[in-house]
Amino acid sequence: MSPTKRCWKCGVEKPVEEFANDPSKKDGKHGRCKRCDSEWRKEHRHERRSYKRSYKRTINGFTDRCWNRLNQRTVNGTHPRPENRHIRVYLDQGIQLQITKEELRAIVAANWPTIETIWKAGGKPSIDRIDSTGHYAADNIQFIPLSDNCRKSGLKSGRARAASVKKTASARMARKIRQSLHLEDRYLSRHELAKFLGICTRTVDRRALDGSLPPPVLIGPPGGKKARRWLQSAVVAKLEKRHG
Repeated sequence: MSPTKRCWKCGVEKPVEEFANDPSKKDGKHGRCKRCDSEWRKEHRHERRSYKRSYKRTINGFTDRCWNRLNQRTVNGTHPRPENRHIRVYLDQGIQLQITKEELRAIVAANWPTIETIWKAGGKPSIDRIDSTGHYAADNIQFIPLSDNCRKSGLKSGRARAASVKKTASARMARKIRQSLHLEDRYLSRHELAKFLGICTRTVDRRALDGSLPPPVLIGPPGGKKARRWLQSAVVAKLEKRHG
């Protein structure tokens, strides 16, 4: 018979498999069963999110975040991530972590006014090496906005990268439209139009609403249900005009 444990929340004696692991406990199991713990997390979801946001903007929270990032991008870190192509750049250069977490906390505390100023200006503070060829050492660390750090590294921030991907996809679609001009003109259904443009049907509906596509023509028997159809030449002309 498997060992059991009493949940302090519901008071029911349950098998230990019904409790999550917790190394800080004497028996290695959480005090609440998995079901009670799931219910508690759902009830306090907003409070936990609010606490996490506020904790990230404290010295300890910001230090924890920076320490986690440094351990990902250094060869002697606790959990390097070579599968991430941006982090792999640091690992290929052999960048090392030459400070302890307590030293990093002291550096963060000394630069806290600068970090808060970046937040107030609407930016995201990020840890940066003064000498980009050096390691993460106490005398080679500064805190600058993420946008400046990305510009310095030749990378793109999340928004700029998303805009670049969207622009590339639009150019690819326009090129595909130009190459398909030799096709005979005909009416396309919703699914045929999605296949013709190389997008999903939900994107077709969204672009039909925001005006990116010409309005569909309703075709059907008199008094019957009308089906939406797009004239291929009208779609090509609309997208050619939009993407130039």
